[in-house]
Amino acid sequence: MRQLKYSCDGGSILVGNENFQLQVLNSVGDGEYNVYVFDSLAEYYHQSKIRGELRCTISADCMWLFKYDCITDSDICDPVNHLVELSGKHCIEIMGNGDIVVI
Repeated sequence: MRQLKYSCDGGSILVGNENFQLQVLNSVGDGEYNVYVFDSLAEYYHQSKIRGELRCTISADCMWLFKYDCITDSDICDPVNHLVELSGKHCIEIMGNGDIVVI
């Protein structure tokens, strides 16, 4: 599990790539929060007591979790704005305190 920080002024974490962006609402609003990234469902169930509420599933060959939810279109591909690169299918859960879980 990786624990990272994201910031938001739109009450969400931004996920996507140069072709699409999805803002996943965190249910709390603006601020700085944790995002927990698990490499597998087994890791999530066996190594963590973190449990959230499923918000969505998302799938792409390449997508990023962004550090900030209100970046400009011209900054989407700049790696300085990316928290982590993901590929494949992922579940995104909210914790109710602004924290996000990605599996």
